Amino acid sequence: MESLIKPVETYLSGLSEKDQRALKFLALFCVPLLIYFMLLEPSYHYYQNAKNDYMEGRELLVWMEQNKLNIPATQPPQSKPQQLPLSQFVSSSAETKKISITRLQPQGDKGVRLWMNEVNFSSLIDFLTHLSDNGFSINSITVDKTTNPGVVNAQCLIMG
Repeated sequence: MESLIKPVETYLSGLSEKDQRALKFLALFCVPLLIYFMLLEPSYHYYQNAKNDYMEGRELLVWMEQNKLNIPATQPPQSKPQQLPLSQFVSSSAETKKISITRLQPQGDKGVRLWMNEVNFSSLIDFLTHLSDNGFSINSITVDKTTNPGVVNAQCLIMG
């Protein structure tokens, strides 16, 4: 480090008194600018972004707490004996609810995986509620939005 400072001191001492004074004023002007633009300004922007994210999260939390009473409490499924096998019951229930199942794949003896494309979201919820009310459990579900509002693509695993 000292080997780097010696040449700079030698160069500065070789400058005239007027040039040394001008260089000191320039340094006094540039150092605060560098500190501001390299440390303070980015820190302030990070702080503002974090504060905005926090406020949006708080607003979402307040909205969720206000609307949690609007969501019906889930009740444990009531086991009802089924005469139809799971895949047939799911297919017939989907037809009743006017849902088109793109693909139906058995998962062992007691499960079935469904793929549904371009399904009305409220119809999907009605269909899944119907299955749940009949003693089936929805073990996993993936819902993706589409370009049409209120229409989704869904994949779910239903166990009986």
